[in-house]
Amino acid sequence: MNDSFEKVDKETIGMLRIAHMKQTQLTMLADQKAHMLTGIILISLSIIVSNIAVNEMNSVLTKASFFLFCVIEIIAVLLALFVIVPRLGPKVSKGTDIKSYNPLFFMHFLSFDKSTFYQQMMRNIEKPETVYKLILDDFYDMGSALKRKYVILRYAYLCAAFGLLPVTVILLTAMI
Repeated sequence: MNDSFEKVDKETIGMLRIAHMKQTQLTMLADQKAHMLTGIILISLSIIVSNIAVNEMNSVLTKASFFLFCVIEIIAVLLALFVIVPRLGPKVSKGTDIKSYNPLFFMHFLSFDKSTFYQQMMRNIEKPETVYKLILDDFYDMGSALKRKYVILRYAYLCAAFGLLPVTVILLTAMI
């Protein structure tokens, strides 16, 4: 990036676009993984519940294991849903100077009328330095949201995997 910021460097803008596109793709990937995990768990739950409804659960261990499995898998589904549910951020109003305000985020700029939005954006694109800062702020905000999604997604996968332990106990008990 130029030290003088007198002109917009095409290579820098290209690099920022590619990085922005990668973060967007990673966000979509996290959402798709959460959707797949939710589907897999709900299909598994329905198959297991229907099989258990046909068969009698005679032992207390089997009933407790089944209940524990259902609870853990429901927690995993809820975690996966937290990944998918959009986070809208704080409400921004006129005269508010919020540090997390991002004029490129629709929930922030839609808090203002069109003429105020135009004025803010024109101020932000007057100088190449402010354009870079605007893009970098948006890039950072996307990265923060992405980190949150992947941390929650990791817990959802771990929870789903941990939920398989009670099913193993049910299967072993049925074999004995």
